Amino acid sequence: MKTTVLIACSAFATVVSAVAGSGGKTVAPAAELTAPPLNPWSVTVTPYGWLAGLDGTTGVRGYTAETSVGIDQILDNLDMVGMLNVELQRGRWGGWMDGLYLKMSAGADTPGPLLSSVDVTVEQIAAEAAVFYRVWEGEKGFVDVYAGARYMSVGADLRMNVTNAGIREAADALSRRAVERIGAELRDRAPGDLGGKVAAAATARAVQAIKDFIGGRERPVAAVGLLAGGGPGGGNLGESGPVRDALRAYADARIAAAKAGVAERVDAAVARAEKRLAKAIERRLNDALPAEVSGRADWVDPFVGVRGRYQLSPKFYVAGKADIGGFGVSSNLVWQVYGGVGWQTSKRTALELGYKYFAIDYTDGGFTYDVANSGVMTAFSIKF
Repeated sequence: MKTTVLIACSAFATVVSAVAGSGGKTVAPAAELTAPPLNPWSVTVTPYGWLAGLDGTTGVRGYTAETSVGIDQILDNLDMVGMLNVELQRGRWGGWMDGLYLKMSAGADTPGPLLSSVDVTVEQIAAEAAVFYRVWEGEKGFVDVYAGARYMSVGADLRMNVTNAGIREAADALSRRAVERIGAELRDRAPGDLGGKVAAAATARAVQAIKDFIGGRERPVAAVGLLAGGGPGGGNLGESGPVRDALRAYADARIAAAKAGVAERVDAAVARAEKRLAKAIERRLNDALPAEVSGRADWVDPFVGVRGRYQLSPKFYVAGKADIGGFGVSSNLVWQVYGGVGWQTSKRTALELGYKYFAIDYTDGGFTYDVANSGVMTAFSIKF
């Protein structure tokens, strides 16, 4: 029996050795039969800084101001800034989320003689999400196309410093225009035809003259400043009670002078009425101009774009990005371009220095934000 067992074991060992030696296939462990895994997700986190200047028009409740902050003034006007980008990628597909906070204060060009200065504070929040597809990839670089949406929240504060001399200049200009219109209405009428209805018609014509002047259809002098841009209260200047009363008083005084046979000269009553009219307009202008106006608008813009990167050497590369959006959905137009040079400091980290230009043209009601931000950008990327 023992001999039989030994013979059987010896035969089994011989077969196994023969199979192994002849290259026969053996059954692999279960773990080795598992299909190769797909490429894992990669995550890149990029905090970045942007020394962004500001150039354009900011408007709140109809008041507008032109602001220009050059690259040499950025640090003096920048109040706060914070930015972060997080990107995910798997294979040719990926996406990113980007957040930006920017607050800036600057002086603005005074739009006319009514103001000695305008101070503008802008707070801008932007959050975007996009999906990209890698249309080309080689040893030296790649090209992606992308599409996404960008949420914008912009707050603006305009602090206006009124100049008394400018107010008087505007009041005198408006008063002269009203006086000329009343005079034209009465000039060709016989004294016997003059009366209350004529005075009312002359007053209405004078009101229209003031509205035309403020509305910008007539610009003999740039005397109404912000109100020429449609500021609140300006369009109703000639229709306010005190101003209309002063206009009617002047018309009545001119009619009385004409009936008295002194139409060719201005008597004391007409002079007093004209002075009263100028004072009424001056008070109305002071009331119409607030010391400060604030407003905020929120909107979402779609955008599409392209970006790419090219490796100059194992350590250095160039990168570029451009997109366009808005398309009238919210903004009339929004677009940006970026170009930079990068240094691959390690397999997972990189430093980048570039320049970004970002322009927005948005108007809704009395809120206007037609502004371009531009400046030097620095970024530090960490890939996980």
